[in-house]
Amino acid sequence: KILLAIFPPHSTQSLQLLNAVCFAPLAQNYSSAVTQHLHDSQGILGVPKNDFFMLFWQSWQQTFTKELIIAA
Repeated sequence: KILLAIFPPHSTQSLQLLNAVCFAPLAQNYSSAVTQHLHDSQGILGVPKNDFFMLFWQSWQQTFTKELIIAA
C-alpha cells in the first residue's frame, strides 16, 4: 500500500523541525570540535577514523539535551 502525501510549496521546512532545531546545532558543535581537534594537533593531523566517533559523540551529547528535544 502506497500513501501519497502532497505538501504545499515551501512548507516542508516547517514540518522538519528536528532538522532545523536539533541537527543544525549538531553540525555546528561537530564543526567546532573538529576545528579544536585540528588546532590541538597544530593542523598536522586530520580526523582519523578512531577519533571521528569521539568527536561526534562529544558533539551529540552537547547538542541533544532534554531541553532542546522538548523545544523541537
